[in-house]
Amino acid sequence: MTTITLNEKTKAGKIVLELAKIVAQSNKGISIEAVAVKDYSNEFKEKIRKAEQEIKEGKTITITTQSIWESIQ
Repeated sequence: MTTITLNEKTKAGKIVLELAKIVAQSNKGISIEAVAVKDYSNEFKEKIRKAEQEIKEGKTITITTQSIWESIQ
């Protein structure tokens, strides 16, 4: 078995997918399965929203890479 990943949004991806569908209709050795892209969990999305809000409210600390290097020497 071979897996081929196609981007259905591109012109080439659409052409290859349509060709595969045509071939699959007349041959039993080909099957097409759509795989959904996994979305982020709601818990993770909420953490991101909270962090973005804290940035807007100025509840963050900014550090420079120089200060990191100075702290470990």
